[in-house]
Amino acid sequence: MRKHPEYFNSLGGGLWRGRIYTAGKFGLVLGRSVIYHGTFATGFFQTLYAAEPSWALMLLTSFEYHVLVTLPLLVLSAPFHFLFPVALASLVVSLAVCVTAGWQAELPKDRKRLWSRALVALLFFLQPIARGWARYKGRLGLRPTPQAAIERLEGLSQKDSGEPLGRLHFWGDHGIDRIDWVNGLVLRLDQQGWPSKTDSGWSEYDIEIFGSRWSQLQLTTATEDFDGGKRLFRCRLRAFWSLPAKAAFWSLLGFEMLLIGVVARDEPWLWMLLLTMPIFGWFLEQEKRNLLRSIAAFVDEVARQRGLTKLKYDAERDKFEVGA
Repeated sequence: MRKHPEYFNSLGGGLWRGRIYTAGKFGLVLGRSVIYHGTFATGFFQTLYAAEPSWALMLLTSFEYHVLVTLPLLVLSAPFHFLFPVALASLVVSLAVCVTAGWQAELPKDRKRLWSRALVALLFFLQPIARGWARYKGRLGLRPTPQAAIERLEGLSQKDSGEPLGRLHFWGDHGIDRIDWVNGLVLRLDQQGWPSKTDSGWSEYDIEIFGSRWSQLQLTTATEDFDGGKRLFRCRLRAFWSLPAKAAFWSLLGFEMLLIGVVARDEPWLWMLLLTMPIFGWFLEQEKRNLLRSIAAFVDEVARQRGLTKLKYDAERDKFEVGA
């Protein structure tokens, strides 16, 4: 996934539009199979098409469902006993989907045993958990920031003036093409070891850059043509918290709220734990700004090598000036 992030969705699942033609079912099927017989039954090759699995029901067996729904309900049922039936119902629904899928499984006659369908049902239950755990374990692992970026940040640490970094502007001529410039950015990112993915044709950005464990960034470019063979290159940088950052922040908040709900009656000072959330949020925002500063400096460097002149926008006078 780190080498080819464009082939995975936001949850880490693979993006593939193909289909494996097999008798095996990959989920719980609710609809009936359909035979294509051609107009007025004149088709020479009348094919049986199996119904698609009900992915909405299969979500009840997913790793995300167990972690975000069933597990919190089980934990909260300890201090709030009225939630235990709800937690139990959530678990039973997941098991019922797996049992039904095992019952629907088409087993070879020479392989049938008394425990075959029970085994298939168990595998339906365990497979999403095993794959989901491995997927998130890899995603939550540390993404090492390239050494060149670390050195660049150290050089910038003494001159952070607090200016906005989300918009960059460069001046050039028609001899410099935006697509070539973006391809140059991608090439330099690969050379420096930045994990990134480019626009697939459906994205709202040109490049998405995976920074440290806590932040990532989307880069978008545009050009304006002017008289005299000149071009204005606009670059937008949008940094945001990564999945590990969001998971850590909300997990910590959930843990503190659970602890306060259970113990705060006897230990009122535990409400002070909530003060750690703004501190942790400030740390994540600093990580996001560090990534913005590093990528902004990176874009400046590539633009300068391409012969582009950096401009600074003066909002008060509504004009661009040659920047540092």
